[in-house]
Amino acid sequence: MANRMGNMTKLIIIQPALPHYRLHFFDSLSKLDVDDFSVVYPSGNLLNADGSYLWAKVSGPLRKIFPGLYWQVGVMKLPVDKQTIVVVAGAPRCITNILFLFKAKLAGASTVWWGHLWSSTSKRWRFFLRLRFMNIADAVLFYTDKEASMYSNNFLKEKKQLCRGLNNGIDTSKIELLREEYESISREKSLLFIGRLTKKSNITLLIRALSSPMLLDVKLYVIGTGEGLAEIQRMSDYRLVKDRVIFLGGIIDEVEIAKYANVCRLFVYPGEVGLSLVHGMAYGLPAIVHSNSDKQMPEFSAFQENITGRSFEMDNCDSLSIVIYEMINDTQKLNMCSNNCVALINTSFNTEDMTRRFRLLIDEVCLRSQYRIDTSENSPRDK
Repeated sequence: MANRMGNMTKLIIIQPALPHYRLHFFDSLSKLDVDDFSVVYPSGNLLNADGSYLWAKVSGPLRKIFPGLYWQVGVMKLPVDKQTIVVVAGAPRCITNILFLFKAKLAGASTVWWGHLWSSTSKRWRFFLRLRFMNIADAVLFYTDKEASMYSNNFLKEKKQLCRGLNNGIDTSKIELLREEYESISREKSLLFIGRLTKKSNITLLIRALSSPMLLDVKLYVIGTGEGLAEIQRMSDYRLVKDRVIFLGGIIDEVEIAKYANVCRLFVYPGEVGLSLVHGMAYGLPAIVHSNSDKQMPEFSAFQENITGRSFEMDNCDSLSIVIYEMINDTQKLNMCSNNCVALINTSFNTEDMTRRFRLLIDEVCLRSQYRIDTSENSPRDK
């Protein structure tokens, strides 16, 4: 990629946490041709990843100042100028994100709002408030192309504002090495669930579905933990499916995850799915998810009906049971969907493509900023 950074010497990304799955992406971004790249995240956050990276800068803690509102200590002291690009996480509940965005604009820095347009937890009033803040930034970077298209077509008021999609994903380089060839007829009649065991996952619906007479020969591997584990285990006992539900705990070692992903026929997530969908599809597992896109996370856009899997009616146990039964026994369709999953994740929704897209956006921001600086410096002044 051609270097277009010009006079832009500093890139600052403000984050509410530094989760493990973001490390590869941020480390790739650190190779950008800027003098100073940093990801600023709060101390004392359980999601913060271990490890030492020169670009990872710890601010003060993330403090609750009012119910639902937070302050990231130390962020407002960060220096910015015209040679700075500031990327803030699109989380209006963190007040410092908004104030630092204003500070950057007043200093003449280039600004990027990075977040989702709508997710399963969005409220209408918060959505419109978020839109107002988005309009302040020079560019908006959404989690997916679908969101970027929706924003451009319906909400983009300032035509000079850049709007792009990232297609949020995971590092699939290790998965590509571990993934075994998918031939459905040679695999177990098994399902894979990956994710936190919370109300959002709605995994209890999947446990109920497994008790259907048509699924008595189907097993479920559960990778994940959370506050809902005890309830799910009790339900497995009550529904008489505990011998077919294998709880594996919160595995993060990809080698261990691959042992189970490579024997399953399907990935199933009955709740509000996000990156877990991409994780399952990266192993070539056709996906079963619910069909209400308004109650899904942005990464749901990686799913394509009858191409990468099938959907069921949200919260409908009978619908889920029928779709699992039909899919798990249709070996020809499973093979077709598996090939499509691998092809899609090889192309996008991975950190390599995310890095490429992010760099292209920063290039565009730099070009516009350089033009703004040049015209400002060459404009006639009062004598």
